Amino acid sequence: MRQKSRFGAALALLPLLVACSPPPVSMTATVALDDASPDQAAAAAQILQARLAELRPAMISRVEAQPGPSSVVLSFRGEAPTEDAIRSYAGTQGIYRMYPMDSRANLLLTDRDIESVSVTAGDTGPVLNLQVREPGAQRLLAFTSKNSGKVLETTWDRDVLNRATVQGAFSSRFQTTGMDRDTAMRVMICLRHGRLPVRVRDIEIRRPAQ
Repeated sequence: MRQKSRFGAALALLPLLVACSPPPVSMTATVALDDASPDQAAAAAQILQARLAELRPAMISRVEAQPGPSSVVLSFRGEAPTEDAIRSYAGTQGIYRMYPMDSRANLLLTDRDIESVSVTAGDTGPVLNLQVREPGAQRLLAFTSKNSGKVLETTWDRDVLNRATVQGAFSSRFQTTGMDRDTAMRVMICLRHGRLPVRVRDIEIRRPAQ
């Protein structure tokens, strides 16, 4: 009777052990970094894993990031994000800058000043809600309280993201509109996990042979 009980217990555990085994690798992406040191590659691996983990299509989906000498290999287990999404999120360095349009050397805000960020639905499209750390908030308050009517330009990886006219003083909290949902979500996720230490030179995506 004892032997049967042990055998039955082993059978009961079998489905649990099978369910807990990791899904197979469904896709890999090699992210080539531009002149990265080993430390920069290691930092990029942590950032890319955090970004892509937010895109997992299913609960059992997983992403693992392994740094190389000047690259990061992303391995996706289970269902992977689309190739376009991988290229978009892995290829973004994530440099956010805000300055007066007529005085670009007067840098008021960067991605390093952002404390938290979220996206909500607005009447005319997505709204990016940003909370700024104290030094950046002080710079914004000092400028916006004296420069009503001035145009602020915001860039994302050196491309213009938004231009807005100062209508009143603001500091630690403000909103940005004028983006489609995909752009707003990418900016939010990249700001949430920090900029890559170097630019991305190339992304090669492969699927295991069937």
